[in-house]
Amino acid sequence: AREVQLTLDGGLDTYDGWLYESLQVVDMASSPGGFGFADLRQYIVGDTVTGLDWSDINAFSRDVAAVYQGRIIGVPLFTFLPYLMYRQDMFERYNLTVPQTFREFVDLAVRMNGTDFDGDGAQDRSLCMAFEPMWLMPYLE
Repeated sequence: AREVQLTLDGGLDTYDGWLYESLQVVDMASSPGGFGFADLRQYIVGDTVTGLDWSDINAFSRDVAAVYQGRIIGVPLFTFLPYLMYRQDMFERYNLTVPQTFREFVDLAVRMNGTDFDGDGAQDRSLCMAFEPMWLMPYLE
């Protein structure tokens, strides 16, 4: 994000656009300077030139991840939808109930953290999640 802002602040026109993770775009758009994101609505909605069917993009990506303050500021290229899996055998072993809310999920993770799940005598983590950006690549030179 810093590289993009420095490029824009410096008046450099090296790139016409960037590929970025949707989770970072809102942070970028809401930061001081706003990263100069243009409203792409006129180029996207009703487009008959490129064949882009805006309504064919899943609703979350189209209406949430690509929009900031009512402006379309990005075109989703792929959707990253995290999902959660759990080990049914561990839930049965420890007589646990599958959480129904995120709060219940966090409480269970805190309670079970440090449990020796694999029997090696060492404390194990109850949860493994990564929130780092996957990639950044300048695009459309």
